Amino acid sequence: MAQVNADSTPTVPLISRLRLLWPFLALLAAFVFFLEFIADVGGSAEPQPSPPEVAAPTATPTPAPPFPDIQGLPGAAIARVLGGDSILVTLGSETVSVRYYGADAPDASERCSDVATDANEVLIGGHTLRLLPGPRETDDTGQLLRYVFLEDGRSVDAAMVAQGVAAARRDGGPYDSYFVELESAAREAQHGCLWASR
Repeated sequence: MAQVNADSTPTVPLISRLRLLWPFLALLAAFVFFLEFIADVGGSAEPQPSPPEVAAPTATPTPAPPFPDIQGLPGAAIARVLGGDSILVTLGSETVSVRYYGADAPDASERCSDVATDANEVLIGGHTLRLLPGPRETDDTGQLLRYVFLEDGRSVDAAMVAQGVAAARRDGGPYDSYFVELESAAREAQHGCLWASR
């Protein structure tokens, strides 16, 4: 039975009031939990975009190749790799020695010559090559001087320099500055046999 105060107003015990509020509090707690769940999940079935991956910084960006379209150049079959910067190729019915115009690999008696020769063999093995002449037809030994490309347009000279197994040749060719930039990047990164710290 409810108690009656002196002013004759009945009072409801505290426990009775809590019993009346309990369903409301339970619904309120469920609603808050639901809102937190929606905020955590994202509120939709669509996948949330992941944060963009950040590429590791490089010491020096690789410069864009400046070469012309090489598809119109005659194809040359590889007869033999002579060293890190020279090959025998078959042009038509003639076999000639070609030296790379942009790359200068160590000679046979020098440090890294075997590494450069192996890298050259791996790079050009099984490919038909395209040969681009430069301002000089031959070097001092009579070898043809040519910028050498794979059929997909990749420069063999540039790959050898970028791998740090050949230095940039500085013979007054039109692409000397490009090869010097590649050499500088490889040297700065201490990349390859020539530039690795010893």
